[in-house]
Amino acid sequence: MINFRRALERLRKPKQGSKPHFAKVTFVASMDLVPEDPGSTIYIVGAKKLPKWAAFKCPCGQDHRLTVPLMTSVSPHWTLTVRRGSASLWPSVSVDNDPCTSHFWLRTNQVEWARWAWESPSGDKR
Repeated sequence: MINFRRALERLRKPKQGSKPHFAKVTFVASMDLVPEDPGSTIYIVGAKKLPKWAAFKCPCGQDHRLTVPLMTSVSPHWTLTVRRGSASLWPSVSVDNDPCTSHFWLRTNQVEWARWAWESPSGDKR
C-alpha cells in the first residue's frame, strides 16, 4: 500500500540549493528598524503574538523589498506561521507591479515559485 503522507512530504521537501531561501527570521518593534536591503532575513514587525507586517527582499533578484500586511483589519492580509525559526506565509505572494511580477509561496523560509498555466513543471513555456 502507498503511504500518501510520506509521498506528499517528498513532493513538498525542497531540494538543497535549488530554491531561493531566507537565513533567519527577526522580530522588530517598528518598520523603522527594517533595513531598506533586508538581505536574507525575514523581518516581522510587531509583537510575536500580534505581528503587523512581514518585510523581506523579493526573491526575483531585482533587489527590492516587499512588505506584506499581517493585520486582519487590512484587506488583503496574509497569515504568518513561525516555527523553529522558520516563517511561512499564506496565501501566496503575488507582485503585480514593477520592477517584477513574481508569484510564490513562502514555506519554512523557502521560496516555492508558482507556475503559470502555460509553463511545464520544469518552468519552460509551452
